[in-house]
Amino acid sequence: MDCINNNSPDLICYLVTSKCVANCDICISDVNIPDLPTKESKQVISKIIESGVKYISFAGREPFLREDIFKLINWTKSIGSKINIETSGVLLDDACFKQLSNCKTDMISISIDSLENSLCKYMGRPFLSRTHIKYVVDSCRKYGIKIKINSVVSKITKNEIEFIGNFLNENKPNVWKLRQFTPRSSGYNVKERYQIQEGEFKKIVEKTKYNFPNLKIEGKTSAQQSGTAFMIFPDGQIAKPEGKGHILYGSILENNVNEVWNNYFLSKKRASHHNNFNRTGYL
Repeated sequence: MDCINNNSPDLICYLVTSKCVANCDICISDVNIPDLPTKESKQVISKIIESGVKYISFAGREPFLREDIFKLINWTKSIGSKINIETSGVLLDDACFKQLSNCKTDMISISIDSLENSLCKYMGRPFLSRTHIKYVVDSCRKYGIKIKINSVVSKITKNEIEFIGNFLNENKPNVWKLRQFTPRSSGYNVKERYQIQEGEFKKIVEKTKYNFPNLKIEGKTSAQQSGTAFMIFPDGQIAKPEGKGHILYGSILENNVNEVWNNYFLSKKRASHHNNFNRTGYL
């Protein structure tokens, strides 16, 4: 199959809220926009699914800060889409997992850039203890939900990867995605602090795969990430993170997803998007 000829993105990231529990240095969705009401949010979800995407990823900043989040998840599943929830993980508990199971959630994604509280605090990241991470992985397994771990590899986190690998080797997620730090949005302003060269990043990915052969590990370079993300802001605006901010393409309620995708995303970036999706293990 020729990925470049696919007319729609495989995955669209819907930032359902700009509320958050943290203030990450490298957040690519650092926006302060009022959330749409439930009815309009459902319309956004319907428009996304009508475009032919395979997966919707609910993100935010922190999606579980929306009071109607489970209504939106249930709506998404009821009209025929698979769903991933990008979350800090700090709000996940037994009651939450039971509702996620009832809604037939497909995947949960959490970020782990360090297992040390001090470094997480320095980055503005929420800290997840080893006990809580194990709880999240075990709960996902219990309820039949896939679990993806994301780790940003940067100048200040590159030495954390082996420690994270040792821990995950005992608490195996479905996939562990290593992402080279990419200077976008908030991260653009701190790039000197975080930036790592592609060659060094690739060596870290190769070493990590060698050290942990029983883990499914995928690496994404900065070039593979840049210009490939199709996002919907909390107010319904179509956005692409680029440089210091985002390029906006109008409201999804007034524009055609596939026209934006094919007219404003370079063909090589569309191909990277499809390849990244296929390698990550969403399906």
